[in-house]
Amino acid sequence: MPIWGRALICCVAFLACALAAAQKTTIRMMAGPSQGIPPKEDTNPRSLARRAVFEEFHRQNPDVEVVNAGGLELKGDMQESGFLMSMAGDTAPDVFYVNFRQYYNYIDQGFCRPLDDLVAKNPEALERLNPIVGKVLRSYDGKLYAIPWFQVAMALYYRRDHFAEAGLDPNRPPSDWDEFLAYGRRLTESKEGRNGFAFSNGMGSRGYHWVDFVWQAGGEVVEPAEGGFWRSTIDTPQVATALDFYRRLVAETWTGKDGKSHGPVAAVSPTYSQDILDGKVSMWLGYTGDVVMNMADLNPSLIGVAALPAGPDGHANEINAGMWAINASVTDPKKLDACWRFIRYFAGDEAAKINTQRFVEMGMGNLVIPTWLRRFGYKDQLATIDPGWVRANDEVFKSGHPEPYGRNCQQAYLVLDEALDRAVLEPDTPARSILHDVARQMDRKLLGYTPPDVLARQRGWATGILGAFFLTLAWWGIAAWRRAARFAMPPDVPSGGYPPSDDGSASVHPGRDGTSASAPAIFPLPRRGKSVEGLPRPDGGDLGAPPNQTTSTPVRSRSQALPLGTGGGGSARTHRRAARFVALCMAPAAASLIVWAYYPLLRGLIIAFQDYRIVKGSRWVGVDNFVTAFTSPIFYRSLLNSFLYVALSLVIGFFLPIFLAIALNEIPRFKVFFRTVFYLPAMTSPIVIAFLWRQFYDRSESGILNSILAPIADALNAIQPWWHVEKSHDWLGSTHLAMFAVVLPGIWAGAGPGSILYLAALKNIPAERYEAADLDGASWWGKIWRVMLPGLRPLILINLLGVFIAGFKAMDSVFVLTGGGPLYSTHTIGLEVWTSAFLFLKFGYATAAAWVMGAILVGFTLMQIKSLLRLRFRAAGL
Repeated sequence: MPIWGRALICCVAFLACALAAAQKTTIRMMAGPSQGIPPKEDTNPRSLARRAVFEEFHRQNPDVEVVNAGGLELKGDMQESGFLMSMAGDTAPDVFYVNFRQYYNYIDQGFCRPLDDLVAKNPEALERLNPIVGKVLRSYDGKLYAIPWFQVAMALYYRRDHFAEAGLDPNRPPSDWDEFLAYGRRLTESKEGRNGFAFSNGMGSRGYHWVDFVWQAGGEVVEPAEGGFWRSTIDTPQVATALDFYRRLVAETWTGKDGKSHGPVAAVSPTYSQDILDGKVSMWLGYTGDVVMNMADLNPSLIGVAALPAGPDGHANEINAGMWAINASVTDPKKLDACWRFIRYFAGDEAAKINTQRFVEMGMGNLVIPTWLRRFGYKDQLATIDPGWVRANDEVFKSGHPEPYGRNCQQAYLVLDEALDRAVLEPDTPARSILHDVARQMDRKLLGYTPPDVLARQRGWATGILGAFFLTLAWWGIAAWRRAARFAMPPDVPSGGYPPSDDGSASVHPGRDGTSASAPAIFPLPRRGKSVEGLPRPDGGDLGAPPNQTTSTPVRSRSQALPLGTGGGGSARTHRRAARFVALCMAPAAASLIVWAYYPLLRGLIIAFQDYRIVKGSRWVGVDNFVTAFTSPIFYRSLLNSFLYVALSLVIGFFLPIFLAIALNEIPRFKVFFRTVFYLPAMTSPIVIAFLWRQFYDRSESGILNSILAPIADALNAIQPWWHVEKSHDWLGSTHLAMFAVVLPGIWAGAGPGSILYLAALKNIPAERYEAADLDGASWWGKIWRVMLPGLRPLILINLLGVFIAGFKAMDSVFVLTGGGPLYSTHTIGLEVWTSAFLFLKFGYATAAAWVMGAILVGFTLMQIKSLLRLRFRAAGL
């Protein structure tokens, strides 16, 4: 075959492939890192099985291509926020993952399309639906908005080998709370560095597991209230019993048979998953699924799975489901059909078959529920299954209790964490008192519930305060405009201004006080090739004349100035041309400010008076968001924390760059080396620095900071043994140390770059001043106080403004290091705005809080600018 023939065949084949690809329907899916399409190089058995399901779907549906939606992907506790940001940015997926906590919120926001019409055509999509899960799905308004593709229940996982080492029967897990506590003590005593149980220290993670104990005690977290709201129900004796049991687990110590002090039973670990893999934890809570029973990443022969121990009210545990929902914005019939086929496949038996097949092929058939092994012909695997796992799996699905799923329950666990923090940090405070405070906060902040009579009263005084504020602002604006008008055109200046004198200089006219004053000349730039002689000087003289020869009396006061273009020898046409040129140069910057600064501010002002929804229509609520802000203790606490953050930044970090600059300016050798060393932290991202310091702050004795301070503690204890100075400090978990620990990384990273600016300013101080100070007999400190600091005063004032604004908006380091805890001791106003918007979906309240923060910053900025206007700036060396 000739070459051109082969080339033609290749072109045809390429065009055919391109045409086939163009005809495919692409589904953008967002499911998070643990439910999306795994990468090919992932070797985790569950990831391999999940990828096999996706590949089989593509094989059976060659006209559909499913891709991960991508976008901003946040890990761990914040991964849900990535989806919210994609919806807000109009880059939303077509199909997305939903769980119980998110269900109501996503429907309220208008994210989810009702699926009843699709289910009516294919009712088999609900064949695997657990009755408890089905009740939750139709609880909103009787319609279905998502389809489960896996269902899970919480179970107790334990290490069989640890049980044997502690002298416990590996086939007999704890049956109630008393046995659970007794087992935990024996397991903790069995080996140093081991805990009988563990909670994760992530945001909301402790509350996530603690609710199981609440249900076992007979308590509830939320319940429906009037008007479609939900309200907290944690202020009850039953929940107090669960909180007291948590106290015993995480704080109680005891003396063992060896005479040593041991405890507590449960660790609160920031490295929860890794501690389980490392064998530091003997019992923990985890899911068992409706297809695969054991979801641990450990050797199955070492793992036991059991129902959760019974509490005072019997057995209870969480039941949940991973569900697929279709974006309400998907209206194209072809894409809608592709999305529904994708959901049906994952929710049906085909996906369960692929999962079962892959686990059997990997030699892990003993992890699969016997029902699926029988259905898909793997009866030979039944003998390898631990009967305890089967029994536990059946029990937890029967005693399952759906996790909090009502309106605004998405971050319920985050609020419950405060109760758990206080239970440990305030051991003498009764549990009911703690729960009473947290229940009120949950109603106000999370669930948005306020009794109607209280809300009406609050609206009244809020409207009055806002009305008075806007009237004051309007009066101030009108007064400022009138003052500016008086300065611009004095009443004794004739219309059009005074004409120039015969010699081209600014004419003399009477001032307000009867004296003569000349109008300042506005002089245009000369054209190329023209002489500057004859053009007026700014001081009223001739540009061609010597500077000390003026042709008129200088202006006496600001009020006697003429408007632009009314005086001087320049023509009005030249002035207008120059004005147009200046306006043309300023237009891009002005347009950028209008689009990216002022429009969002004005749009935000509207959102502050709305119950804003990303997709669904927003509702006007008047001053309710400001009422919520000014009646929320957390809002005031966040403001106070922001001022404290700024104060610490100023006291510790503001003057440090000044002292460092003076030191670097005075050292005789290695100046470049030390400047480079101190500037290096500026080359690293602030987030990386925060993660680095979080490792420094490890609360164990082996933590870097605690290891550095340990010799000092030993020395102090040797001097006075009764001081009992601890070798380990929980820097981020202590309400007294947390704010200092959060501020310190930013100061460490910013001292070097800040000192470089002051070094440059020090170089601009004339050497004659130092020589004059030497002649006057000034000391080293006298030269610093009388020469250096006055020379740095303008830069100090400017930096003071920047440090105040940056400190008030600080969120990154707080978010990474403490998440606002413990007990909101580091919860700043910037973090309050972010969490309210992107975690609690309260965009209106977040915008109102942001406006309050902006008002404070604007007020401080105006005061600083007023001070800066009194300064006289000139070029260095003049």
